Amino acid sequence: MIPWVGGLLLAMAMAACGGGGEADLTARQISNADLGMMAVYEVDLPGDFAGFVRTEESGFKTNEQSAEKDFDPADEAQDLERFGQIGEYIRAYEPPGVAGPAAQEGAIGFVSGVRLFGDAPGAAGYLQDELADADGSVGKEAGGATIEEVERFKVGRVADEAVGVRTRLMFREDGSERLAYATTVSFRRGRLLLGIAAVRMDDKDIGAELELLARSLDERIQVVLQAAPVATPVATPTIVP
Repeated sequence: MIPWVGGLLLAMAMAACGGGGEADLTARQISNADLGMMAVYEVDLPGDFAGFVRTEESGFKTNEQSAEKDFDPADEAQDLERFGQIGEYIRAYEPPGVAGPAAQEGAIGFVSGVRLFGDAPGAAGYLQDELADADGSVGKEAGGATIEEVERFKVGRVADEAVGVRTRLMFREDGSERLAYATTVSFRRGRLLLGIAAVRMDDKDIGAELELLARSLDERIQVVLQAAPVATPVATPTIVP
C-alpha cells in the first residue's frame, strides 16, 4: 500500500444507504483470486493516474500485514480479530521513475483495497470503528506526512453503503513542506469492504471521478460473485499464488 496513505485512508467509511433486501452475493466462498479480480487494474486507473505502475506492496495481505500499516498496529490487530477480517488484497500504483512526493506535481499515488470479513456485520462494524478513528486522526503522522484535515463528502448509492473522504496532509522532506490531498471512496457489499484512494499534490476535486470508478468496481464484483453458486462462508479463503 502507498505508505503515506496508510490503512486509515483505505478503510474509513460510514453508512449511506441500505441494501434493499437483495440476496447477499458475498455469502459464498471468496478466494484470494476473487479478491484480486475486484481490485483496480492498470486499465481502470482514471484521468491523471493513467500510466501509473504497480508497486511491490500490491498483493494479498494477512491480518498481521494489514495491521502493520496502521497508526497503532497493536490496536488494529485487535480490531481485525474482533470484527473477523479474513484477509485483504491491495493493488497500489505510483508514477514511473519518480522518487518522493516533494519532487512531484499533480497526481502522485493511487491505491485500491478489498477487505474480506467473516460476515456482513463484521465488515459494517469495522467500517464504523475506522470512521471513529478517522474523527481523531487530525494531527497524527501517516508515513512521513501529518494529517491536517479530514472531511467527508456524500457519495451516491453504491452497494450497501458508501462514503467519500478528503484528507489534507503536510509532507516534510529535506527541510521543505508541501501539502498533499488524498481523496477516498469506500463502499461495502455484504462482507466485503472496498476502498479506492487517490493522492495529489494539488486540491483538484476528483470525488466524482472516484465515485464512477467505485460503481464500475461494484458491477465487476457482482459479476465475480455470480460466477459460482452461493455457498456457506468458510473461515479462510482459498490461498492462490
